[in-house]
Amino acid sequence: VVGDDHRIADCIGDWVLVHVGFAMSRIDEEEARATLKILEDIGEVQESLAAMRAGDEAMQTNGTGGAS
Repeated sequence: VVGDDHRIADCIGDWVLVHVGFAMSRIDEEEARATLKILEDIGEVQESLAAMRAGDEAMQTNGTGGAS
């Protein structure tokens, strides 16, 4: 991410795409914001799925639904 033509000090404040702990590339602020929005949306979907699963499990436990 830091090349010979860039001093490390010049990179402070830059956005960096990190995957499994490794900096993959520098990205601009627009791309960073779009990526953060996608990750936020994924988190909301995960929360919704967890709530649906919990509701389904509760119905099965209470005998009010689900296949046996």
